[in-house]
Amino acid sequence: MESQVPVDDDDRVQQDSIETIHDNVEDLADELGDQEENHVVKEIESDEVVLTAAPETRRTLSDTYGIPFAIGAGVCGVALLALSHVWRRRRRRKRGAMRELVCCHVVDLTEPSVCDRDRSVVSKSNPCRHMLGEDEYNFVVSDRVNIAGFATNPGCMDGNDPDSVVCTVSAHAVDVLIEKGAKCVGIVPTMSDACRVKEYLAKVHETLSCGVADVGARVALRKGICTFALCVDDGGNAMSSIIGGGLFGYRPTSGLVSVDGCARCSPTLSSLCIATRDPSVFMKVSAALDVPKTQFQDDIERYLVAEDAFSVCSADVKAILPSVIQGVKRWAGPDQAQALSLCQWIHHKIPTIRKLLPEKERENPSTKAILDALAAVVDTIHSTEVDMYESSAYVDAIQIAEDLSIACRNAMQEGLVFVIPVCSSKPPCGHSVQAEDMINWERDCKRFASISALAGIPEVVIPINLDDGSCLGIGILAMQRKDSVLLRAVGKISQYIQEERKKQTKPVQATKPDAKKKVENEVTMAEEEKNLGNACFKMQKFEQAIQHYSRAVQLDAKNPVFLSNRAMAYLKLGAYVEAEEDCTKALEMDPCLVKVFLRRGAARAATARFAEAKSDFERVLVLEPQNKQAKIELSNLASLTNNSL
Repeated sequence: MESQVPVDDDDRVQQDSIETIHDNVEDLADELGDQEENHVVKEIESDEVVLTAAPETRRTLSDTYGIPFAIGAGVCGVALLALSHVWRRRRRRKRGAMRELVCCHVVDLTEPSVCDRDRSVVSKSNPCRHMLGEDEYNFVVSDRVNIAGFATNPGCMDGNDPDSVVCTVSAHAVDVLIEKGAKCVGIVPTMSDACRVKEYLAKVHETLSCGVADVGARVALRKGICTFALCVDDGGNAMSSIIGGGLFGYRPTSGLVSVDGCARCSPTLSSLCIATRDPSVFMKVSAALDVPKTQFQDDIERYLVAEDAFSVCSADVKAILPSVIQGVKRWAGPDQAQALSLCQWIHHKIPTIRKLLPEKERENPSTKAILDALAAVVDTIHSTEVDMYESSAYVDAIQIAEDLSIACRNAMQEGLVFVIPVCSSKPPCGHSVQAEDMINWERDCKRFASISALAGIPEVVIPINLDDGSCLGIGILAMQRKDSVLLRAVGKISQYIQEERKKQTKPVQATKPDAKKKVENEVTMAEEEKNLGNACFKMQKFEQAIQHYSRAVQLDAKNPVFLSNRAMAYLKLGAYVEAEEDCTKALEMDPCLVKVFLRRGAARAATARFAEAKSDFERVLVLEPQNKQAKIELSNLASLTNNSL
């Protein structure tokens, strides 16, 4: 007697099914062979489906490779589908396990909470519910945002705070998002203790340890648990965690998105902010939160890059500045992206800030002194409103915030937008990072974030990935309620900056010693020609001066000073077109040259192009608010235009 091998029920069923299919196919093939090839051959009565013999031009898998191969291919297809189903199920299970690690509370909210009299629930049949639901917009909230049925416990991972009270109503923004079709999947922790942050990061297997406050939101996005996160920002704490994690962040205009139902440390500074890995999410989420849309023909025209703020940063941040400028120029246009001394502008527009400056720097402060003063204002407002006491320092700080808000509103009504760094160095990374390093880095980020927090203006932060895996970032600030203009631009500007980064980081072939020596000699000769040109200019021999400057340009075409000097000689000879061309070329190399703007403005005014000349002189006042010559030229232009009228 032959020994029988035990067979599982599933295997026996599968084997019987295959044999049955094989027999049916063979019977069908025999019957098809007895009929003409292009006629109806059989009707299967059970399904009422008519099978027709294939024409000669159509060949089935069994005709080409044989019936056994067709059966094998079908079985393989079924197996692949089964494996795909198993893989997806395991992936969901793994993501669910990670969500339990990352979140202090796992939730699945698809319906808004019971609303009070000031809210109205959108019905399931309302089309607004599908605004976000079509793309499965899942989000997490920080533990400072109320969720109905859970206690709001900032920094309490286990949720066992005896003093906490379970919320009966979710935060207004959460209800609105759920009404529009989004789904809340978890509550993530915020922390103030750097040591606890390190423990939390080790538990969730995260090595990027930058930032302290909204560590949970950052980890949830990096692990793919959600599409976006809602956090509460009190003057830069949340934004620093966002940018340090290589994420995009958006802080709306103050008061534009309701913070009802959120634990706020400072009524003046606190605002909801949104973090995501995909900047296209901002437009849909902001629309769901009823952020007003701006007519795009009213887009901000001039982007001003705060070069003075970049100058106080580390070499890593300074290295990305050329990419930032070129990326912004690609978006706004080459003539609409210029450099700006932001801190000098703040010092000129906000006299009240001088009280907080060191006595030696009150008249001519450094960039660092201005940034430190703004950070001190934020700290004063924050600590005063947390402890609920009022002092003269608090009154001064509120006045500075109001003055900054008015100054930014007036400047941005003229079509200006500021581009600033969001950190002065790379974030600390790795498990060996000390807690003090994380706190210091977050404090440094607050210096730059204080501008938007105090002025109440919208800001988006754009991450810039470095080759070593760390992240830096820039912030873009616009006028109040112009949020949609920024959100529309953030994706493209980010793309352009990354593309410019790739161009600038391409390996450069080493220069041969002979070629390097030749370049050095040419630079030296160019300086000599410039000096000869200066001597001729002093003797009012302008034509000879132009010849020397031209030879200097030929020897060293990358030095804007030679072009600027030649432009001045052209002005003396009345060659205004040539002077303007040289000035424009020089400004393309260095958009911060005040003298060149003055000379180009003079050339344009001499050719009766008063509007363009006025733009150049106004640009001088942006760079140097106290420039007397620019003020005189603007006054002269005003007189000319009035007389012409």
